[in-house]
Amino acid sequence: EKGERVPADSALLIETYAFERRHEALATDLLRAHVLAASYSGQFNKAFQVMQREEISEDPEFLAEMQSRTFLALSLFASDIDFLDGFYDHFPQSALSLTNASTLETAARLLELGFASEADSILSKNSDEQKTDEEKILHATVFLALENPQAAINLLDDLGSEHAIKLRAEALLDLGQNQSAFNLFQATDTAEEAVRSAWLADEWVDLMPSDTPVFDEFRELAKKPIYAIESSDTMLSTAAAELDQTASARETLNQLLQSFQISP
Repeated sequence: EKGERVPADSALLIETYAFERRHEALATDLLRAHVLAASYSGQFNKAFQVMQREEISEDPEFLAEMQSRTFLALSLFASDIDFLDGFYDHFPQSALSLTNASTLETAARLLELGFASEADSILSKNSDEQKTDEEKILHATVFLALENPQAAINLLDDLGSEHAIKLRAEALLDLGQNQSAFNLFQATDTAEEAVRSAWLADEWVDLMPSDTPVFDEFRELAKKPIYAIESSDTMLSTAAAELDQTASARETLNQLLQSFQISP
């Protein structure tokens, strides 16, 4: 359904043929071929111009078909500038008439370019109950970009794919539910994200994997009890030992900060 690129010379031949036979029985099919050839050869402005002809513009079903195919090609093959120009100049007021493939690719391209609000508007054409799993995953990704993790979780709750679980973990992390995020990251064997969520959790001492560089040393320091220094004949030696332990803790902290490229 996504189609392949069409050479410009082939698109020109189709355009010529459509013009020469515009009054014949094949005119509609040739007009359709003209729009598709223009779209898939990268001549998007020409495709949109052809769609303004009465044969297409006054036939809602025909227009929706051509818009769907053109925006699919635009999303897949256009440069960033051409895509945005085509979207803002020609995208229909309602995405309901377009196919799911067209709206998905358009929304994905918008998200990729940083236009999450516009992607959300397109994906909201269907209710959550009507959305396919692919739509839910993309819309959840959009919600995370819009800093709305709870909406993402609501969409993902009934999905069990690894991608959906990772997105749900990201949403939980954004909500501050770090231990729950850690459990999901662990389930998907996402080691780096699991460590990040464990470190942010209140229970980080227990969650942090024992073989984690630097973090393990810091965890062990956190587990050590702090003893009060009592006045006695051995006070000087005890104080020296405590200072040694403090120096060790400082060194561990320096290593930790350097691992995050933070100046102590």
